[in-house]
Amino acid sequence: MSYKEKLPKLVDVYRSSKPLDRRQLPLVVDENLTLVMDVRSSGLVCDNPLVRGKELEEFTKKYDTLSETELRSALEITKSELMNVLNQNVPCVGCRRSVERLYYQLFKLRHPTLNPLMVEKDGKITIDEKQAMPQVLCSIFHDHSSRLAKLIENQPKRSKKSLRCLLHSLDSQRSRPLTPIWRDVWGCMQTDCKKDVCIIEAPSLRATLETYLRKHRFCGECRTKVLRAYTLLMEEAEPCKEKGYITQLYAGIKRCLRDKHIHLPIQTDYITKLISRAEPELLGSRRERHAKTLEIAQEEVLTCLGICMYERLHRIYMRMREEECTCQVFAAVAVDTLSRSFETAVERKRGFSQLELLYAELAREEQQKQIRKEQKKIKRKRKKGKSLEQDGKENCNEEDFEDNCYSQADLSCYSCEELLKCDDDDDDYDCDKLWIDGCKCEEEKEEKCGYTNNKKGSSDYGYSSENNNGCCETASLISSISSSPEGSELACDTCCQHDGDTLKRFRDGEHPSLQQMLEGCSEDEDDSNCKLTPEEVWEFENNHKHLIEKRQELREALKKRFIDFCAYGPLPVPRLLVQSKYASN
Repeated sequence: MSYKEKLPKLVDVYRSSKPLDRRQLPLVVDENLTLVMDVRSSGLVCDNPLVRGKELEEFTKKYDTLSETELRSALEITKSELMNVLNQNVPCVGCRRSVERLYYQLFKLRHPTLNPLMVEKDGKITIDEKQAMPQVLCSIFHDHSSRLAKLIENQPKRSKKSLRCLLHSLDSQRSRPLTPIWRDVWGCMQTDCKKDVCIIEAPSLRATLETYLRKHRFCGECRTKVLRAYTLLMEEAEPCKEKGYITQLYAGIKRCLRDKHIHLPIQTDYITKLISRAEPELLGSRRERHAKTLEIAQEEVLTCLGICMYERLHRIYMRMREEECTCQVFAAVAVDTLSRSFETAVERKRGFSQLELLYAELAREEQQKQIRKEQKKIKRKRKKGKSLEQDGKENCNEEDFEDNCYSQADLSCYSCEELLKCDDDDDDYDCDKLWIDGCKCEEEKEEKCGYTNNKKGSSDYGYSSENNNGCCETASLISSISSSPEGSELACDTCCQHDGDTLKRFRDGEHPSLQQMLEGCSEDEDDSNCKLTPEEVWEFENNHKHLIEKRQELREALKKRFIDFCAYGPLPVPRLLVQSKYASN
């Protein structure tokens, strides 16, 4: 693909007395040649197409939130801010130095190279107020970050050994590849530029000639002939008088003896023929050469002129690509920094930032996940509670009931009416277990259960483990009997008349219960002999002392909860967590 479509235009020769137009900058080729390059076709970020639609509406809302003073301050950045963003995004040190050089050039000479971007007298980089309109700013800031990243990515391939781009690598400066690039460079020049490019200074031609003679190891006589041909071209007023001099070889070359330079013809055909003479040299030929005659010496001088022209055109090409890249990087980094400054000012005015919005969104998503997780956990607990409730009606003994069933329900949430709902069909239900001293519903208890409890005379507030089938009278009768052997016999006779479910609820895994002791009696023995001795009763009470203490702690806790309930009302406990056989369905 030809480079002609991509190269900027060289429109004039730079003169310090003549101001540059918009999007123009001086292109320094060497100490004797400076051209004016136009970068309007270089695809700078400032040349984005105008943005319309929803994106423009959103940007206009941000634009309107700032006052004129705030907007002016938001659209100003310092050199340090520019260099910070530059160092973060551009790895090539040559590009960074070129951007810094261009900054000082724009600061000193005030060229409108990157209009509407401009460097003010105080060194701050800003956007021209005349073009700081919402649509223009939105178009400039549109997709700035991705454009900068894409620009850096599409730079010429970097060396594997360093981070320098190809334009700033040392190898590219040393190499002189013979390519048709010079034709594209020649084609993008205006006539005035071509005239100045075709001016060859005497020192430049002499340096090239010396290198050429040394490279090909000319003998002394041939060397003298070549140097004489150079003198006739650059210094002699009448070279035609020299014997063996061929005038046609130097035809078309205009000489300025006073200024010690020559003007080559600007015709493309002549430049093509001149560079064609230098092709073997440019390709790296090192064959031995001779100049026995003045005519051959003149041809060797023309070869050196071709080398000078090619090197100059190649240098112009490299400088054009370097300056174009510098302008693109400078504009992209400046726009990215200005956009950050603008967004920061808008966020400060609005009171929140995009980061905070993102954090709120993430927090909202996390909260939703947590809610779903809790819902799943509640469902699992509900299923587990139902299974425990079914198993508890069949297998739950007194100890498991106290440890598991009561722990699943917060009884402080129940009202007195709920506590009065005795399950007549459940043999394990004990009315006294739901009543605490000082309850205002004592009369309702008496009416429903047919039982009056003596609070002062009862040491366990009516919570007797010998309660059979919820019969309050039997429990009172047993609790009033002494612990004598006769009393033990009576207790045994009374308990044996029931199914013994109450004792089963307090069964210990290592020691037999009273019911198990009674069932251990031989079936052949009389009922009168089926008795428990005082020693057995004493052993049973000692082995189950820890159960009595635990039951007492549970009673005290239930009493405290009920008092708190009467004083402060029910606690806000989720209904789904109440999994008890005593809870109302």
